Amino acid sequence: MSALISTAPPSLAAVFAQHWPAYLAAHGTRIPPQHRHAARAIMQCRTPELGSVFYRCDCGKVEARPVSCGHRACNGCGQHKSMEWEARQKARLLPVPYHMVTFTIPAEFRALFRANQELCYDLLFRESAAALSTFAADPQHLGGDIGMTGVLQTWTRDLRYHPHIHYLVPGGALTDKGWIRPKDPDILVPAKPLAVHMRNRMRAALKEADFKLYLSIPSKAWKKPWNCDLRNVGSGAKAMEYVARYVQKTALDAARIIAISEQSVSYKWTHRESGEARTTSVKGMEFLRLFLQHVLPRGFRRVRHYGYLSAAAKERYERLRSLLKAGAIVLILPEKTAVCCSACGCAMTFLHALRHHRARPPPAAEPTP
Repeated sequence: MSALISTAPPSLAAVFAQHWPAYLAAHGTRIPPQHRHAARAIMQCRTPELGSVFYRCDCGKVEARPVSCGHRACNGCGQHKSMEWEARQKARLLPVPYHMVTFTIPAEFRALFRANQELCYDLLFRESAAALSTFAADPQHLGGDIGMTGVLQTWTRDLRYHPHIHYLVPGGALTDKGWIRPKDPDILVPAKPLAVHMRNRMRAALKEADFKLYLSIPSKAWKKPWNCDLRNVGSGAKAMEYVARYVQKTALDAARIIAISEQSVSYKWTHRESGEARTTSVKGMEFLRLFLQHVLPRGFRRVRHYGYLSAAAKERYERLRSLLKAGAIVLILPEKTAVCCSACGCAMTFLHALRHHRARPPPAAEPTP
């Protein structure tokens, strides 16, 4: 059995340092550019290659701290950004019950989505938001306009590929007559017909966007029910904390990697149904494949707002806050962790930064040995 490659705590950067060369040699030019960029960023994070930030203490000591890569796939970065995003969204919560609406694609479509992420994720966002808005606007249900915040997640707790979108939706609709609440507080709109409508919209959208891709899906796959889960989540605060975890990070928290060897990587996860703590060990290259499949195309927006929660509907949102007597928005942003002096322990002040290149993308193609 191989010894651990380092006595330092296991990290994602250490996994890449150990197993990326073999992964690159095995897959070469087939590796997508966004995967190469993520790998380079993670391996450079907090290394001299990115530079240093200098701080000064009142005691006279000057110290340097390494620069983080800031890549959203790096599990060592983005924590404060996630906390800020969560604070901003919580400040905008309306004083009504919220609903979590989750759209999940069937297993038969996962290969298509993995190979055509930008197109398929865009269609999933567009058609699921439109399906939900259409159902809410139907007089048989709410008969008005809704707002929603959608967050794309592509992984399960054990890193399998499982694309789905969580929408947080205030429990009601804005109409000409005011605010309309659902007849049943636990049912925003009926789930089964919404799932059917969503499936039909996706079928038509994919057929129009790329007919060849549409033909690659067997017709019987379109007859399979799509999953749409709707549930009341109370004030929305806890649900916002849940989705905030995915805004700036991809797939795996740093603490979940528990061991790295020359052959394998071990990570822990919690079984969703049983709550049982489990550990999975896979070969190093397989771990990279599992992890990298969740790296989004560069520039892709994982979080999107619709209806009266969109940036273009500011006046409508403010009118709704007034109608619901929500009061003024009070935003309290979390404070950043202070940089403390190693000599006296006091908080230090920023002096200057010396930054080098920011995780430049690797060349478009590298030869396979």
